[in-house]
Amino acid sequence: MMVSEFLSGSPGSVYIIKGYLQKFLSIICDPAKYNVNGVSSTLSKQSFLLKKIEHILEAKHGKVSRGELAELLHYNEEYLNRLIKQHTGKTFSQYRQSVMLQEAQRLLVDTDLSVSKIMEQLDLSNRSFFYQIFQKEFGVTPSEYRQKNRQV
Repeated sequence: MMVSEFLSGSPGSVYIIKGYLQKFLSIICDPAKYNVNGVSSTLSKQSFLLKKIEHILEAKHGKVSRGELAELLHYNEEYLNRLIKQHTGKTFSQYRQSVMLQEAQRLLVDTDLSVSKIMEQLDLSNRSFFYQIFQKEFGVTPSEYRQKNRQV
């Protein structure tokens, strides 16, 4: 409203704009409307950072490099790798791969997408590698996994 009043240039618009500005300032200064409460967490800094890593990997279905993760979180790549290894027992690549396989697992059960389409969504191009890591993780091929879990 202040902008439209300014652009109109009608007599007395300066006073109207000042009134709008005072109203705006009184609204943003009202502590009842803009009360900030502190938030405390029982997580340690490392646990909190690990939760952020987990969230990013899950949101991106494991499709994030170590460098991208370090850039997003503003931490050193090696530090993040050591943190993941310390808390999960896996390297970043192994952890990322397990998140990606969990997404593949979900897609196999919840969708009718072909294995090729699932691989495409996960940015995997080597079919034999995908089958190899999937079978190592779950003990069956993706197709067998889909058949077993759809019957349940």
